[in-house]
Amino acid sequence: MNKISLFEPNVGRIEKKLVIKSINENQISSYGYFTNLLEKEVKKITSSKFNLATSSGSSALFVAFKSIGIKKDEIVLTQSYTFTGTTNAIILNNSIPLLLDISKENLNLDLDNLEKFLLCNTFKKGKFIYHKSYKKKISCICLVFTLGIIPDLNRVKKISKKYNLKIVFDAACALGQKYFNKSLTKFCDVAIYSLNGSKNITSGAGGIISTEKFKYYDFALKFSNNGKILNAYDYKMIGFNLKMSSLNAAVGLGQIKRFNYFKKKKKKLKEIYSKELNPIKTFNTKFEWGNYLPWLNFCILDDPKKRDNIIKALRKKNIMVSKFWLPMHKQTTKKYFLLTNFKNTQFIYDRILVLPSSTFLKLKDIKKVTGIIKNSYFNK
Repeated sequence: MNKISLFEPNVGRIEKKLVIKSINENQISSYGYFTNLLEKEVKKITSSKFNLATSSGSSALFVAFKSIGIKKDEIVLTQSYTFTGTTNAIILNNSIPLLLDISKENLNLDLDNLEKFLLCNTFKKGKFIYHKSYKKKISCICLVFTLGIIPDLNRVKKISKKYNLKIVFDAACALGQKYFNKSLTKFCDVAIYSLNGSKNITSGAGGIISTEKFKYYDFALKFSNNGKILNAYDYKMIGFNLKMSSLNAAVGLGQIKRFNYFKKKKKKLKEIYSKELNPIKTFNTKFEWGNYLPWLNFCILDDPKKRDNIIKALRKKNIMVSKFWLPMHKQTTKKYFLLTNFKNTQFIYDRILVLPSSTFLKLKDIKKVTGIIKNSYFNK
């Protein structure tokens, strides 16, 4: 029985040709020229002024927080519904994640809740705000674009300006998304994208740091190059080697060349799922600021038991779906976080069903998946 995974990379002839070229030319390390080529080419997708390729999306997040200058024991506001890389990057910068609830409408940070929290739980001292109870400076908001969904970025920017907060976008699964046809980095200090094997495009392993501000890019470039300033062994700061290898970049370059093809396939997948799962509601909310292109298609079921039964039915047929993202406030690592209320987060976690979304899936594959879902949903 053929297995259908949640998401697998779609690697073709172009990627293989470029990988062979990188090997034949000994361009395989982090000093190979394919990495520089990828940084230039990915600008066509991000539309950001500066783009830096890193070894992973997680390392991109770590460097992004360091580049904006968050300091020890400062608080970063983010959401509980995220991948662990978000909170890990904050903690490894010696800062403190304060977790907030998400919105049911877009699965991103609930902006109403965010504003209420800032109004009721902070006080201003000089130019900055501090938490009333913990007396610690709040320095940054980190938004996580769940499954590639973009929230109201104009509102986010207004909130950050009012409270003098830096903004980092964990856009790991949102490469190619725009806001009113503008680059995401027009609305933040730094954004990061993941090029992991499960993402919209992949370099096997890798990430992208994007920004409009040279000072953040310059710091990130030097830090991720072991603190090296010149090409010789001249180090002016403490850093790590977090650059993407040229071999990985060769894969990424091939993927970028096929990006428009991937977008068409993902759009078609979304349309088919929406049609086949009617009247079960997939996520089809229309946003005024642009078309929503999902990383993974999904639906929100009305009953957690139905969702769990559907997962069991799919897995029996070798369709490898599972519960998605255990919220961070339910993890063992919750002792490192400051926690609030997570009513919406719990609601979504209990009901979300992510759907196989590999771009090479055929119509018969999708109909197999949706047939099992409908049978389980309506007959149990």
